[in-house]
This record gives sequence, C-alpha cells and structure tokens, in this order.
Amino acid sequence: MRKCIVCNADLPEGAKNCPQCGFETTVPQFASGKEYDIWQQKVEQHKLQWKTKQKVDTRENAVKPNENQPVFTQNALGEPRNAQKIAQNALRKDIPQQQEEKHTDQQAFRQNAMAGDTIPEKKKKTSSVFPFVLLGGIALVAVVIAAALLPKDGSSSSEVNDHPTQNTIANQPDDLDTAAGTEKDTKQIALILSSRDASATEMEEGAIATAEDAGYKILSYDAQSDPAKQLQFIEEAVAQGAEAILIDPVDADAAQSAVDAAGDIPLVFVNHAPSDLYILDAEQVAFCGSNDDTAGYMQGEYLASFCHTKGLSEIRYILLQGELGQISQIKRCAGVLKALEDNGITAISAADLAGKYDRTEAKNKMAPVLAAGTKFDCIIANDDAMALGAIDACEEAGIDPSTFPILGMDCTADGAQAVRDGKLTMTLFKNFGGIGKGAVQAAINLIDGDAANVYTSFDADESGESYSDSIVWVPYQTVNANNIIGYLNRE
Repeated sequence: MRKCIVCNADLPEGAKNCPQCGFETTVPQFASGKEYDIWQQKVEQHKLQWKTKQKVDTRENAVKPNENQPVFTQNALGEPRNAQKIAQNALRKDIPQQQEEKHTDQQAFRQNAMAGDTIPEKKKKTSSVFPFVLLGGIALVAVVIAAALLPKDGSSSSEVNDHPTQNTIANQPDDLDTAAGTEKDTKQIALILSSRDASATEMEEGAIATAEDAGYKILSYDAQSDPAKQLQFIEEAVAQGAEAILIDPVDADAAQSAVDAAGDIPLVFVNHAPSDLYILDAEQVAFCGSNDDTAGYMQGEYLASFCHTKGLSEIRYILLQGELGQISQIKRCAGVLKALEDNGITAISAADLAGKYDRTEAKNKMAPVLAAGTKFDCIIANDDAMALGAIDACEEAGIDPSTFPILGMDCTADGAQAVRDGKLTMTLFKNFGGIGKGAVQAAINLIDGDAANVYTSFDADESGESYSDSIVWVPYQTVNANNIIGYLNRE
C-alpha cells in the first residue's frame, strides 16, 4: 500500500488526497530540476505544518490537573514554609514560658515574615525603625563576610583561590541568560566526509544551510578515505559535545565500529549505507541517501524502452562498475540487469570492467576492449565519471559516442554538459544537497526522540523491514536531452 509522503499514513487506492493530513498524493512529473525543487519546498512546508499541528494537538489533549488538587509549584513553596514553622516551633520550646507569653506578638511577626505571610494589620505602621535596623544588620553581615574572605597571615590572593569551593559574586556570570543563550546557540552536529570532492561539498552545503535554519552549527571533518581517521573524528566530535554525527563511511563493512564509537550520540550514515542494513535497527542510528536499487533499475528501464523502440529483444552491453564489493556498485549493477529482464530484454555481457568511479581508470579499461574490436550495443556505467571516461576512449579510438546509448549516473556538471552535447544518452540526478539536508533533518528527529524519517522533505522506506523507520530516501531523477536545461549550471 502506498504511503503519504507527508505523514506516512496508508493511502486508499485511488485517493487524490491523504485522508489524514490532506496533502495531494499524486506526484507530478517535472520537466526541470527547478520545478521539482519548488514541489519539494511545498512538501517540506506541508510536513512542517503537519508536525506543528501534531505538537499543538498533543498539548491540547494533555490531562489538566484537578482543580481541587494543589498545583505542584504551590506544594513546592508550601513545604519549605512548613519546615520553617517546625524549626521555629522547636526553637520556641527552649524559651521559658513567661518569655514566650511576653514576646508572643514579636515572634508571630517574625514567623509570618519568614513564611511570606501577610503581616497582621495591627502591626502595620506608617513609620518604623525596622528598615534601619534591617539595613544595619545587612551591613554588619557584609563586613563579617568581607573580613572572612581577606587573606590571613600575609597570604597572597592566589592562595585563597586554591580552594575551588570558595565562591564570590565576582565569580558568577554577569548575565545568566546570556550564558545560557550562548550554549544554546552553539549546538553542534558533526559531518564526517569520507573524502572531499564536488559531490561531498554539495552535500556539506545542504547540511550547513539546513542546520543553520534549525539553530545548529555543522562541524566538518575530511577523513581522506582513511577509516581509522573517521573513527578518530567520531571520538573527537563526541568529546566536543556534538549532539549528533553524520558520517559518509569510507568502509561500509565497518559501520558497526562507527556506531560503537558514537555511543549514545545519534548517528546518521549519509550517501553510502552500511553493508548490513540491520545495523539501523540500533537505537539512535539512521541512514539518508539515494536508493541504489532504484537507480540501477531506472537505468535499465530507460535502456529497455530504447530497445523496444528499435524492435530489439536482446542487447550486448559493456558494464563499467564502481569499487567492487561496495554496496552501491552491487546494487546499481543488479538493478539495471533486473529491469532489463523484467521488461523482456535479454542482456548479454560483452565486458565487465572495474572503473572504480574514476574517469581515467574507466578510459584505460575501455581502450583495450575497443582496440580488440569487441562487439557491443551500449555502455552502462555506475556513475558519470566512468561514462565520460568511456566517451573519451571512444573518441580516441575514432568511434562516435552519439551513435549508441551510453548511460551514466549522478548528473555531475560534466555529465550534464555531455548530455547537452549529445554524447551521453542519459544520467540520473543524485541530489547530494538534498542528502545533506535530509541527513540533518533525520538527525534532529533523533535528537527530539522521533523516528528518523518522520519529519523530513524526502521519502520514507516502504520495504517493511524492521529498520524501515530509520531510512530517508532522496529520490533519483532521470535526466536526458528532453529536460537537461533544468540541470545545467545549477548551483
């Protein structure tokens, strides 16, 4: 059953609007990235309104205290008052009976004053020496305290300060509200990148903007592809008081080590998911990224549609794969082949090459295959960098890359330009800025005690697995010659 993108409620078949929050359930088709961004802003605004409404409803439905029962603050004030009276009565027992009778009015006055009660009307006077006596007493106490704090026997002031338990008014914050506000204003979320490149920077910028809007500061770290550094940075972020940690893991197989290092601090994996998604079952652990199963499948559907228009029932492909064994490489490859199969296309491998998500590596791997005269109908790449490397190799070999389908992924700036130039047939826009944004939203949800995917701008997981509420999906978007203008020169 479909879920509402705003409140995650089950949607009846054919429903135009969500019965719970009222949001329109039909996802429109967009011709450009700008139109999609406008729609995403509308979704986000509706989610915030829904979250606010829930909080208001919760407050209104709270159980009101019984009017016949004393309010807590009254009890809190009343208990010290009773304690004072008990102490006063205990002291009065030591006073001879005749003195007690003689000074009854004076004691009642003192007891009422200490307890905060109204002074009896008969004791009120237009003028009294009591204020002067009170001021004199305060002055005397101040002199005694000052004398007690003066250095003795010629000792220096540093010796007095050796006693941390001693405190003076001068040691107190000048403005307690300012001090508290400063602490609130410096709430921190750590972002630990696997390495810094254009995509990582875009993700960082999305995280910073979202965090600032919510009153948080992003602390960025670059692990430089070193898993040991990532663990070190997690420990450093915890020591610095980060309220949550976002991490793009260098080694998805070592995700448990990151969870252990974070301890009780909310931890959100970004961009690359843990190899074992059941790690997300742990409390305060989540993932925000794009679904690589969906990405590969979208590539395969596009290629199957091409085959159908050409009347083809089978196709020979060259597959350029990312880092072998990485979960994104595995899922992207499996997804594209599954989509071809589901759409009745027989896919035959002409060559499977490890391009390692690198343009030069892909070019070097393609060159001998082309030189050998290998027959193929298309090139499928796990990302744009490798697709561009294949285009470079084809052009150097005198092969026109526009005469057969070349499929990329991630819609990098160079990839988008290649689509515009007619060299790259299609790519998929991976919204790295959105991933940074969704990761911060998920982290704040965890900080607030909510499920990670409840209040975000993106999609909830619908797999039904035990970890589903710990995943936020930022969807891919198909980019080709028909809509490339919306993705060129984007900020």
